[in-house]
Amino acid sequence: MNIIFRSYIYDALYIMADQLIKKHNPCQIHKDTLGKAHCLRDSPCCDGCKFLGPAGCTTKCLGCKLGLCSTAIDANPKLHKALCKMRGIARDYAILNIRISRKEALDHSKHWQTYNPVLANTISSLKAILEKNGGN
Repeated sequence: MNIIFRSYIYDALYIMADQLIKKHNPCQIHKDTLGKAHCLRDSPCCDGCKFLGPAGCTTKCLGCKLGLCSTAIDANPKLHKALCKMRGIARDYAILNIRISRKEALDHSKHWQTYNPVLANTISSLKAILEKNGGN
């Protein structure tokens, strides 16, 4: 499977996850009066990440978009289930990494060999996950 196909899968999963995260707002990130970011469990999982800027994440990282902490999982079980299915697809295509950029993730997997996935099944799975969770 070539990098163009994996890039397409990466982008499709990222867009779907982003829509679901925006719709459900599982982390409930907000700033206090001093401008420090907080979430459901007080300190966001992304604290200390090299890609965390003043306005949030500065890169497109699929692994981070598909992950939730245990507090967010408990508060959003349906969303967690959908993200788990998407993580499975990302894992199958060797594009599931955290705290790295899209380019780094795709470069990291350049020697990846397919497990003989069928494109139609992957696209069908992606559409079903999105439709079931109210995404566009």
